[in-house]
Amino acid sequence: MEEERSEDRVGAVRDVAETNRVVFVKAVFQEHRAERTLLVRDPEPYWLFGRIRLPRWRRERREVTLSTSDCEIDGELLAEEVRAALLALNEQGYEAVSVTAITSGQFSPRYDRHRRDRTMARNAMRRIGYGFSYTEGVLIVAEKRRGD
Repeated sequence: MEEERSEDRVGAVRDVAETNRVVFVKAVFQEHRAERTLLVRDPEPYWLFGRIRLPRWRRERREVTLSTSDCEIDGELLAEEVRAALLALNEQGYEAVSVTAITSGQFSPRYDRHRRDRTMARNAMRRIGYGFSYTEGVLIVAEKRRGD
């Protein structure tokens, strides 16, 4: 019996009738939003003396993105996307075996090897820098149900 094979986007060959499936759900960084009053151009112009066309502006309250965090993820959105991924796997006949958070880290070394410090402790602190980690996403491993 000849097995069907396919090539996925990274070039790895896998069986079409696979028994396990791995899904990565990427986390999105949190947006800092606020409601602001903005000047919005009205599509209807203002006519001065019946001949001069001027733009008309009006004030409107809108929610705007002030900034995007570089270390805080949007946990609620991640939960919704993980739920959607699990429902999609269940519809395809898979059952989740493992859900694992994948973390990434960042650090900022502030060590200058050419600069001499007075104490060894200050020098060591410059070499270490500061660091933190955040959840980059969630890895879901699912297995094909036996009866399907």
